[in-house]
Amino acid sequence: MDILYIVGRDPDSSELLRLSLRSVARFASGVGRVVVAGRPPAWLAPEVSRVETREIGRGKFRRIAECCLAAITAGAVRGEFLLCHDDHFLCEPADLGSWPFLWRGCDLPERGARRTFRNAKYRESMEDTRERLIAARLPFRDCGEHCPQRMDAADAPRVREIFAASPGFDLASAFLNVRAGRTPRFPWTLRRDAKLSDYEPERASLGCFSIEPEAARAPGFRAWRDATLSARCRYEGKEQ
Repeated sequence: MDILYIVGRDPDSSELLRLSLRSVARFASGVGRVVVAGRPPAWLAPEVSRVETREIGRGKFRRIAECCLAAITAGAVRGEFLLCHDDHFLCEPADLGSWPFLWRGCDLPERGARRTFRNAKYRESMEDTRERLIAARLPFRDCGEHCPQRMDAADAPRVREIFAASPGFDLASAFLNVRAGRTPRFPWTLRRDAKLSDYEPERASLGCFSIEPEAARAPGFRAWRDATLSARCRYEGKEQ
């Protein structure tokens, strides 16, 4: 299974990516190519494929989507792959070839209906994603799981068609619902959100979690990081 990371230019993003890659090196089996799209840092090893994208300036969610689609267009990822972000971490052994298709266990109501999202832009993104999928006569399930998501590059043309005019859509929800629309009895796996405020072992279900950049300085995460991810890995090249 190939892994596609989307990263920005923030220095915190670079250091979180380093730790995320160390978690892959330590815990993952069945890893194919590793690709970093967006603003790949200079310290990546030569074996990591790089897809540089320009700053588009149309919002976070649109930039994430365009980085992913650029990597697919360039042929850096083909077939099935895991979409990851720099703040995603594995914390238990995982065979990536059997990674599940994850959703949160609740639908998103129509635009304007109340739902708890701390980030208003994220809520708007999910509302837009839902509306465009339903207009295309496709299913909708919320796949903003804050953890690696299994996607298929073959769905990129349909995603481009549906979301060409979107100001910013949830990439995982777009890809997985498009795939569910063409796959009878799509094997969804229900799980709760895995975004942690600190390292919380009881919530790191399915062996993975994500964490906000500011929470990366919390005592629990730092203790887990130092005990688990202190060694350099094969995805790290020489410092520049």
